[in-house]
Amino acid sequence: MDPKTCIESFCQSIEKKNLAGIKALTLSEEPIAVVLTDGYVIDNSAELFEFFESWFEEKDWSITHELLFLEESDEMALGLMSAEYFSKEDGEAISGQFMMTVSLRKIDGEWKLIHYQQNQIDED
Repeated sequence: MDPKTCIESFCQSIEKKNLAGIKALTLSEEPIAVVLTDGYVIDNSAELFEFFESWFEEKDWSITHELLFLEESDEMALGLMSAEYFSKEDGEAISGQFMMTVSLRKIDGEWKLIHYQQNQIDED
């Protein structure tokens, strides 16, 4: 799988709430650097999987992604995506826009997630 396909697969796994897809793109034994919108840092795959599992249990949300930029070399790749998030909280519609970065490293011939960051865009 090439880096673009890998990044698109990661985004589709989030959109479809597919934990198995996330796990397939992430090494379980390697450290990882994840920064969530609230600034919380996740530094291991097990905690990342717990985060996605908990988020995916929530049913009243959806998200879409658009790849804006991709840079790749033989061993590393970086993707920048915009994302639109929609949810309902207490019956009220909520939406937000985010920028996301995904960094991949080629390990044993496969592209694997090593960094993921979400930044919310202020609507002001």
